[in-house]
Parts: sequence; C-alpha cells; structure tokens
Amino acid sequence: MGKRWIPLEANPDVMNQFIWGLGVTEGEAQFCDVYGLDDELLAMVPQPVLAVIFLYPLTSLDEKVEEYDASATSTAGGKVRLCLFCLLFVPP
Repeated sequence: MGKRWIPLEANPDVMNQFIWGLGVTEGEAQFCDVYGLDDELLAMVPQPVLAVIFLYPLTSLDEKVEEYDASATSTAGGKVRLCLFCLLFVPP
C-alpha cells in the first residue's frame, strides 16, 4: 500500500489538530503564530519554545532546485506553498 500525504496548511489551529490527532496531548505542545522578530512581538510567544518551523514563499529558483532534486533521485516531488511561520511550544 502506498504512503498517503495529508496536506496541511500553515495555520496553528490546523497544525494543533494534526499533532493532537497523532497522540500529543493538548497540554503537552501546541503551535502558535509569530508575527515578527521584534522583542515586543516575540514577547507574545508562549514559553518555553521547543522548536521553530520557518515557512516562506517559494521562488522560481526554489522550484528549479526542487525539480533538480526530484530528477536526481527516484523520489517524486510535490509542490508545497508555504508563507507563514509557527512556533511549537511546550508549556511548563
């Protein structure tokens, strides 16, 4: 049976539902938006931070690299458009 990819949008609510569906408890970890890297904006991010997922728009150069990588390996590549970034944090 082939592997199934579940498309996810760059939305903390969607990502939270996904990880909670995998068995992570709601009090254990969750995603949130980061609106900027200024001190005031970072102060709004719940602590502690476990990881950062940085999502950005793809350029034509990124697409060329993706096409090259897909042709250089036997892996079939799909295109994923990402434009936000989120933080995953673990409450104390």
